[in-house]
Amino acid sequence: MHGTGGVNSGLFGALIVRRSDDPLPDHTYVTAFGDTHTINLRRYAETDTYDPEDPQPGLTSFVANQGERVEFACLALGTEMHTWHLHGHAWADTRTGMIEDVPWAGAVPVIDNKTIGPGDSFGFQVIAGELSGPGDWMLHCHMQQHSDMGMTTYFHVHDENGNPWDHE
Repeated sequence: MHGTGGVNSGLFGALIVRRSDDPLPDHTYVTAFGDTHTINLRRYAETDTYDPEDPQPGLTSFVANQGERVEFACLALGTEMHTWHLHGHAWADTRTGMIEDVPWAGAVPVIDNKTIGPGDSFGFQVIAGELSGPGDWMLHCHMQQHSDMGMTTYFHVHDENGNPWDHE
């Protein structure tokens, strides 16, 4: 399959080009927001297969330890507009999500959501739990109807020793 049919069947990915001095992440996660309110072509419980007994990172399990550098590559599939939002974390609205030591650094907005449309992509890095600590941080489309219809998942931040967040 090719074209829209291929994308709708799961043929998508991210090509990340870095400069030689860009910081390398400990984890890279691709999130594709699509039509019919999907994340990586999944909805509801299928968007998060995280298992606290065996917390393996993957396409549907976004996991990091507090303090690790995490990169998100965000894609928009289909024809709808979405607002990509991550709770408990913020990033600079730059190519890497980091603010470089330049004279204009104070003019760079720090954000926690970004609108993305058909064929768009963006990427950024955060330090897991930098200001928020360990937890299960919601990642979803900030358009409430999309989130209500299953376009939501979680970024699971363990403590710095790799222990899952204690919900109690």
